[in-house]
Amino acid sequence: QVGNAVGDAQLLCEHAYDLADPPPVSVAGDGAAACVPAHAVHVVRELLKNALVATIERHVAAHGDVPDDWDEPLPPVSVEVGASSIAVSDAGGGAPQADLDACLHVRPGLARYDRLDEPGGSYNSGSQKPISGVGMGLPLSKLYARHFGGGLALVASAGGVTATLELPT
Repeated sequence: QVGNAVGDAQLLCEHAYDLADPPPVSVAGDGAAACVPAHAVHVVRELLKNALVATIERHVAAHGDVPDDWDEPLPPVSVEVGASSIAVSDAGGGAPQADLDACLHVRPGLARYDRLDEPGGSYNSGSQKPISGVGMGLPLSKLYARHFGGGLALVASAGGVTATLELPT
C-alpha cells in the first residue's frame, strides 16, 4: 500500500512539473507495517507529495526550471517503514522547527485561492498545475492520524524534513 502512495505522489509531481522522471523514492524498513491501514495511506500520500514538491522546488531554485538543463539528478526521497511508524525524509531544504510546527495547525488566512488562476497555480514556483499551497494537507493529515489513534510529527533535519506518521499499536 505504501508503494501505491509513492506512485500516486510521483505521478502528481510528474504532471504538475512536466517531468519525465520525478525524484526517486526508496522504501526500506523491517516491513512490520507493510500492511498499512487504508486510512494511513492517505496521510503517507500527503507526506510524500510534500516531500517530492519540496525536493523539486529546491532543485528548481538551484538549477532552473528546465529539467533538460539540469546537470544533476533530483535527489531521492526516502520512506522508512517501521513496526509502528512510517517516516518520510526529503532533501527539500528544510525549515526552522517553529515553522514546521506551525504547518501542522490550521491557520486562517494562509490559503490564497486567488493564486490558483496564476501560472503555477500554487505557491510552487515550477508547478504547471496546482498541487499544493492551500495549507490544509498537513493539518488534516495530523487530525486524520490522531482520529485513528496515531500521530504526526515534522522534524527539521540537515537539508530537509522528516515527517513521521505514528501508527496505533
